[in-house]
Amino acid sequence: MDFFGIDALEIVVILLVILVAFGPGKIPGFARGLAKAIRTFRRMTTELTAEVSKELKELEEEEEEKAQQKRDARAKPKTQKAAQNETSDAEV
Repeated sequence: MDFFGIDALEIVVILLVILVAFGPGKIPGFARGLAKAIRTFRRMTTELTAEVSKELKELEEEEEEKAQQKRDARAKPKTQKAAQNETSDAEV
């Protein structure tokens, strides 16, 4: 079993060293603190991801609007010319 590049035996040795160094009374407090830090990190990354996604979506919508305006601007002269041609054809 490989967890972050560490084998199961190495994890057991690390846990035993922590148990000996800090004692059994302080380990639950460390675990709670670590869990709280992980929850905070996950919440912050979720919020950041949502904010970045929102901004990217807004930018994409703005770009699409600009592209649509360009397409509309190109189409108008053609329709105006066609209308002029129809008017001149009707006069003849």
